[in-house]
Amino acid sequence: MFFGAIATLIGFVLGRIIFGPVDFAYSYVEITIIWGMIGGAIGGTAVGLVSAGLSFWILTLAGAIGFSIGMVIATPVDHWYKWALVGIIGGAFLGAALGYLEKRKTKSHS
Repeated sequence: MFFGAIATLIGFVLGRIIFGPVDFAYSYVEITIIWGMIGGAIGGTAVGLVSAGLSFWILTLAGAIGFSIGMVIATPVDHWYKWALVGIIGGAFLGAALGYLEKRKTKSHS
């Protein structure tokens, strides 16, 4: 999970670098959703690649959806715990996807 956290942070930084110059073309909510999707997708992919044998596409999608929802929900929060809120929501989506994949993996081996 450590690699997933680092990859998510890198994804958020890359999203900010990529979409920083075009902030004027999108609303704040659109930038927030895109930023969350990039960070979450990169983090989910890292978790999927580190978790050998699990489908990283599902984790990529779960990360993108979870972190973009987290960013939208945390947008009005203007405190230090905003990023914790984003991490909790995005992590919950990744955890649910990991649980699903683990359950599916154990069923196929029985």
